[in-house]
Amino acid sequence: MNSSNIVHVQGVTLDIDKKSSLDFFKEINYVLSNSYNLWKNVDLHITLHLFSFNTAEESMVVIPSLEKIFNNLPAIKIDIGEASINDDGYIFLKVISNNLKELHLEVIEELKEFTSNKFNPKYLNTNLLPNQLEYLNKYGYHRVREYFEPHITIAKFENREEQLKVFEQLSEFNGTLVFNKVSLGDNIDKSYTPSITLWERELV
Repeated sequence: MNSSNIVHVQGVTLDIDKKSSLDFFKEINYVLSNSYNLWKNVDLHITLHLFSFNTAEESMVVIPSLEKIFNNLPAIKIDIGEASINDDGYIFLKVISNNLKELHLEVIEELKEFTSNKFNPKYLNTNLLPNQLEYLNKYGYHRVREYFEPHITIAKFENREEQLKVFEQLSEFNGTLVFNKVSLGDNIDKSYTPSITLWERELV
């Protein structure tokens, strides 16, 4: 577990094929470009798993396992669901896919020998259920297995009023996005900037 004041967070993510998703990006551009949106510089993605090694270099131990999982995996088409918000200022889009849960379970089980007890210490200050605390220690993250809710984060606001105003402008979504790449990224907690890519694989 990290003991430094600087907390590195690593994530395994599915990344959007922007070329085939231009209409989608045009539709939500007013959200992505909002000056109050802390998420505006973050590449849109679906997170399959999070963990927290002390450094980016240490986390690269998981790459052979990721190669094993994602070798020859085809691009994934995912239906977009409704927009939602939470009390932390986020706006996100739910995604609909029967395959994501299976892929998530494969990732966390394959990586657990490396990510056990590699978690962001801030999660110890949240109200975790007993099995979530068990998952945090076992997998490096508590929102796994039955708590895994795949989504695409599109905004983060510090001002609740601004969050609600933007959320009310969002229309219904019924499109499909193509995710043609998986990556392992490293970021500093709460930096709201693109991750440093440590590894990536094209899905064909």
